[in-house]
Amino acid sequence: MKLIHHGAAKGVTGSCHELQTPHGSLLVDCGLFQGRDRKRHRASGFNFNINSIAVLLVTHVHIDHVGRIPELVASGFSGPIYCTRATAALLPEVLEDAIRVGVKLSRGLAAELLDRIITLLKPVDYDHEVALPELEGTIRVRFRVAGHILGSAFVEVSSQHHSVLFSGDLGVKNSPLLPDVAVPSNCDLVVIESTYGGRHHEAREQRHRRLKLALERSLENQGTTIIPAFSIGRTQELLYELEQIFTQGDPRWARIPVVLDSPLAATFTQIYEQFRDLWDAEAKALFGQQRHPLSFDNLICIDSFEDHVQLLNRLRQREESAIVIAAGGMCEGGRVIDFLRELLPLASTDVLFVGYQASGTLGRKLFQRASEVTIDGELVVVNANISSLGGYSAHADEQGLVEFIASMAAPPKHIRIIHGEADAQRALGRRIRREFKGVEVSLAVLQSELTLD
Repeated sequence: MKLIHHGAAKGVTGSCHELQTPHGSLLVDCGLFQGRDRKRHRASGFNFNINSIAVLLVTHVHIDHVGRIPELVASGFSGPIYCTRATAALLPEVLEDAIRVGVKLSRGLAAELLDRIITLLKPVDYDHEVALPELEGTIRVRFRVAGHILGSAFVEVSSQHHSVLFSGDLGVKNSPLLPDVAVPSNCDLVVIESTYGGRHHEAREQRHRRLKLALERSLENQGTTIIPAFSIGRTQELLYELEQIFTQGDPRWARIPVVLDSPLAATFTQIYEQFRDLWDAEAKALFGQQRHPLSFDNLICIDSFEDHVQLLNRLRQREESAIVIAAGGMCEGGRVIDFLRELLPLASTDVLFVGYQASGTLGRKLFQRASEVTIDGELVVVNANISSLGGYSAHADEQGLVEFIASMAAPPKHIRIIHGEADAQRALGRRIRREFKGVEVSLAVLQSELTLD
């Protein structure tokens, strides 16, 4: 076996990793480059031979892991796409959006491309081992619970002689809605993400308190709290936490409208509800008590663009408390851009980040407290209060990543670190070398090869 990285090497986005075998190659994820990574990879097309790829494995549906699948299929890939059941349900919704933005096709051809992708999907259950006929049955794969978003998985790939684990994105312990990461099997090579290498999240109880403080501030300053959130994962966790706060907390909070301004997020929330069998025990218990963990009385879902514009005008012209959860998570597109452009100049506005902001994105600039930013070519002064809730990250922190490796019955022979900015990769590498003596550790480089003898 030979491992080659085509993305998410010294960067967070564009996850794409090829595992060559004697009977053909499999690809793990095919994601979109974003932020600074996108500037580094401006050229369209792929820098590897698509014809050699027999199988695509998808760990989860975030755009930096699946955003280039339409381009891959449009370029000639026709092999099966293996993923979990929930990922197969979510993926068409994600890719319809990606095709509209990233692939320049007529509406009819775009629909045809999406239909073609759907026919390639091969949903499998968690923990069910599949022998890949496309690689003559010599390669077996198993999707395991990753706890990152609904349907997310780390993937164990094995042959008669070798075994490789691809982490995808690993979730945080004790996060809302989803069960914790499964215990991985022994393997020769672990290919692990490092998004939060060198960093540690606050506890769930602490972030819960800070979310309450954000509601208090919204009541006091009669302003809008903007939460840029990824449509899948973070949005549903926030709704879950807010439902608990409104059910058990200060009755005054129930007066604050919570606006979900993202049709895609609303669709994903419905799919989350369809897959209640994948929820954790806590969420299932609440549902059994006739509670609806992803819904509450003061939740307002905005669908049409006309309603979006009306809401934006109202919030700009009137001083009133409101929580707005809007796509997208790194402020690189989506309806959140309109709210930021119009409301950042107001001191009564709060921007609350609940996820990772990649280098080069508008979200990162705001997170670093820029005094002014450019949005749609317009210079916007930032008078808003900027803060973050680190505990809402769907990514495991450094301790979580180390614990994932430590939970294996025996450490792997080699660990390859991917999916993180250079500093995060180096920090995680140093920690792993300290704690796992004798394990070979390396940092991924684009197009670099690692051979399993």
